Amino acid sequence: MEQTCEELAEAGFLIKRLREPRPTPDAAALDPERYARLTREPTGFLAICAVPGPRGAPSSWRSRAACAAPPARPRPRARTATA
Repeated sequence: MEQTCEELAEAGFLIKRLREPRPTPDAAALDPERYARLTREPTGFLAICAVPGPRGAPSSWRSRAACAAPPARPRPRARTATA
């Protein structure tokens, strides 16, 4: 995964989001042992959302920014019913 991040950074991209999909709970009924393993140790798939980085930024800066966690999203406020 580190090599993939570095190659994206060197190509001028920032990683916006990185996901390792895990099996759905329904998969436990099909193969409980494999489901348990893949839930603990996901393998095989990596989903990356990368965007072009700022032009002229040094690759070392892009690399650090690319592998940083994305900022937390604010939670939507609950709606209240009005009469």
